[in-house]
Amino acid sequence: MLWISAVASQSFNNVFSATYENYRVLFELTATSASPGMNLRLRVGGVDATGGNYVGGGYIVRSTSATVGGQDLNASTNFELGGANSGQSSNRYVMDFQSPFLAQRTGHHTLATGFDGTSAYGRAQHSNHNLSTSYDGFTIFPSSGTMTGKVAIYGYNF
Repeated sequence: MLWISAVASQSFNNVFSATYENYRVLFELTATSASPGMNLRLRVGGVDATGGNYVGGGYIVRSTSATVGGQDLNASTNFELGGANSGQSSNRYVMDFQSPFLAQRTGHHTLATGFDGTSAYGRAQHSNHNLSTSYDGFTIFPSSGTMTGKVAIYGYNF
């Protein structure tokens, strides 16, 4: 487990390899800014993939509303994971990567839970990075401010 303390971004290099086909990443993060989005970029050789090749979608459900909100992520420069609100209870994420180290499109699924000061929420994202590139790591970052928390990375074969 890695602890993160008041950083604007955190990169994880050489965590994907040929040993495992898939990876599960667990986050518990809180940001210093009010209501920032938490984001992720794949990386290879210590460099983030910043092109508009992240595509997908998702939805969010809140305890104070019967409405389910949708999200379209096409030609984005990063995966959007959800919120991580300042001063609120921890925002937790369970993320799975499918075949990030193989030279093919990388799949990604995230489930997030948290509290935004008004309501509890649950969020689900599904995305692909559309380049056939072998990635060896990723970077997480809030859309503003810094973040604090912990991260654990597990590899598995399916």
